[in-house]
Amino acid sequence: MVKYSRVFPAKSKDFEFVSKYQKLAAGSFMTFECLDTEYAQPDIQFRKSKTIRASKLIKLLTFKKTKRLDEENFDFYERYDIAKHEKFIIKCDSKPKILFNIFMNILVIYSVIMSLFLLAFEVVDKTFTVFEIFVWLMFIIELILTFFTEFVDEKGKSIKNFRIIAIKYAKTWLLFDFLAILPLSYTGNPNTEYFLRMSRLLKMSRLFYMIDVRNVTNYLRLNSKTISKKQRILYLIIEKSWDLIIEICSIMFFCYFLSCLWWYYVNLLRDYRKVHYNFVDFYGLNDFDTNHQLIVCMYFIFTTLMTVGYGDYSARNSYEMGFCIFIMLIGSAWLALTISRVISFVKELEKIGEVKDNLNDLVVFINNLENIHGVMPSLLKKKVLAHFNYYWKHDRLGRLANPDWTRDIHGLLEISDETLKSLPKKLQQNTLDYLFKDYFNNFTKFFGTEDEFRYDICLHMQPRFYDNEYILLQGDFCQELLLMQKGYALMGFHDENDNFIICQNFSSGIIIGESSVFLKMPSFASYKAYDVEAMAIPDHAVTKILREKYPARMLNYMDIVRNRTASLMANVEGHEGYIKTDARHKLLWQMSIKSTEDDQYISHNKRLKDIYKKFKEMKKQLKDMHDEILIIKGPE
Repeated sequence: MVKYSRVFPAKSKDFEFVSKYQKLAAGSFMTFECLDTEYAQPDIQFRKSKTIRASKLIKLLTFKKTKRLDEENFDFYERYDIAKHEKFIIKCDSKPKILFNIFMNILVIYSVIMSLFLLAFEVVDKTFTVFEIFVWLMFIIELILTFFTEFVDEKGKSIKNFRIIAIKYAKTWLLFDFLAILPLSYTGNPNTEYFLRMSRLLKMSRLFYMIDVRNVTNYLRLNSKTISKKQRILYLIIEKSWDLIIEICSIMFFCYFLSCLWWYYVNLLRDYRKVHYNFVDFYGLNDFDTNHQLIVCMYFIFTTLMTVGYGDYSARNSYEMGFCIFIMLIGSAWLALTISRVISFVKELEKIGEVKDNLNDLVVFINNLENIHGVMPSLLKKKVLAHFNYYWKHDRLGRLANPDWTRDIHGLLEISDETLKSLPKKLQQNTLDYLFKDYFNNFTKFFGTEDEFRYDICLHMQPRFYDNEYILLQGDFCQELLLMQKGYALMGFHDENDNFIICQNFSSGIIIGESSVFLKMPSFASYKAYDVEAMAIPDHAVTKILREKYPARMLNYMDIVRNRTASLMANVEGHEGYIKTDARHKLLWQMSIKSTEDDQYISHNKRLKDIYKKFKEMKKQLKDMHDEILIIKGPE
C-alpha cells in the first residue's frame, strides 16, 4: 500500500513542497520530506539527516512495484526539476543581463549591416581590426552565456535547469549562432562567412521590443494622481511617434537591404550572364568608390519603392526591369499600409476625448482610496492592476456584457447591447457560440446542448486569472462559479499546524464553488490555483436563471452537485489530520434541509408553470370552438 500527500504552509509567500512516500512493510515505514522556498532545493532532506537526490526519489516513486504518479501529480516534479540549478543560473530580468542584451542587439544590427555591405560590394579588407575581433568575441561569449541564462516558457514558468535550457537552445538558435561565428575568412571563403552572418537578420527587431516607450508612458500613467485630456494626448503622441520612428527605421533598413541586393544582382548578371547593357556600365558606376555606389543604389531603390521614379536612374534590361516590378509591388503595399496607420492615428486623436479611458478611471479610483486611507501597499496595488489588465485583455464580451446584476429575472435575461439585440435570434446564438465555443465544449454538463441556457448565462461571464494563490478558503462562501479552463488547482485543508494538506489536484475543465452557489453551504476545503485561467459567473445570476426559466435543469444539476460534493468531502475527510467538528455535521444537515427546500420551491414553480400551460391550451381550444360556431351560424 502506497500513500502520498503534499504539505504547504497556509500563510506564506514561499511554499513548502513536501512529498511523503510511505512504504508499509513488516510493521515499519519510511518518510521522505522535501522542503522548498520557491520551487525546491536540489536535495531532499531525509529525517535521519541523510540526503538523496531528487532523481532517485522520482525513480523510487515510479518503480514498477509502487504506485505510479499520474500526469497531474508529475507536474509537481517538473516544478522541482526546472529550478535544479538555480544557484548557477543568470536571471533573464536582472539589470546586467538586460544591459548586456541591449548591447548585443546593437552589435547584431552592426553585424548585419556590415555583412550586407561586404557581401554586395565585395570589399576585401585584409586587415582584421580590433573592433571586429571584439565583436566576434562578444558573440562567442553570448553563445556560452545562453546555456547559463534562464528563460520563461509558454506557461510563464521560469526554467533554471541546464539540461532544459540546452535542449531549448539547441531546438532554436544554437545552430544559427554557431554558424554565424565561424571565421571562414581565414580559410578563403569570406562571402560564405558574410552569408552565414545574415541569420542574425531575424534578431534585429529584439532591440525595439526591449526599448519600448510604452513602458515609460504606462509608468507615468500609473504614478499620476489624475490624467487630464492634454496628458492623454501627449502620451498618445509619444507612443505614436515611437511607432513612426520604428516605421522609418524599418523603411530605411529595407531600402539598404534592397540596395545591397540590387548591386549584387546587377553584378551577378554582368559577370556570369554576360549582360553588357546593364545598370553599372551604363552609368559608369565602377569609376566611383563604394560609398558613392551605395548612395546611388539607395537613391534608385528608394525612389522606385515610393513609386516616384525621377528617371535619372532606371533599369537598363529585362532582368533589371523584372526586379524593379517586384520592388514597386512591395512599395505600393507598404505605402498604403503606412497611410492607413497615419489615418488611424489621427482618428485616435479625434476620439480621445470621447472614448472612456479605463486605465485613467482605475488610477483615479486608487488615488481616491489613498487620499482617504493612506498609501496603498505596493503588493495590493500590483494585484489590482494585474487583475484589471488581465480583465481588459481577455474580456470576450466587451459592451455585449449584461450590466444588470439585479435580482430581476427579466434584467438578467435581457440583451443590453443594441447591435446584438437587433440580430435575428439564430445569428445571436451563432455569435455567442463563436465567443464561447471552447467553454461550451469543455463544460457540456453545466451549459448543456438542448436548451438556450448557455446563451442566457454566458452574457454574465467575466475573465479571471489566479497564480500561486488561494481561490477559496475552507469555511468561506463563494460568490461566483469559477469555470477553470487552463492551469491546475489543489484541493485540501489546513491541519493543526496550519499546513495545507493536498487531497486532490485538478486540471482544466472543473467548476469551483458549486457547493456554495447551489447548496448554500461554506466550502469544506480550500483551493489553491497555479496559472489558472477561468470564467466567473455571479451566483445569483446562475441560480435565478435556472430556477425561474429552467427548473428541470436546476433539479438535475443539483443532484450532480450533491453527488460530486459528497464524493469530494469523503476524499477530504479520509485524510489523516482532518479535523471533524460538530459544525461539520451541522453543515451537512443544513445542506440536506436546503436541498429539500430547493426541491420544494422548484417543484412548486414547475407545477405553476404546468397549470399556466394547460390554461393557455384550454383558452386556445375555447377560441377555436368559438370560431367554429361563428362559421356554422354565419354572419348576422
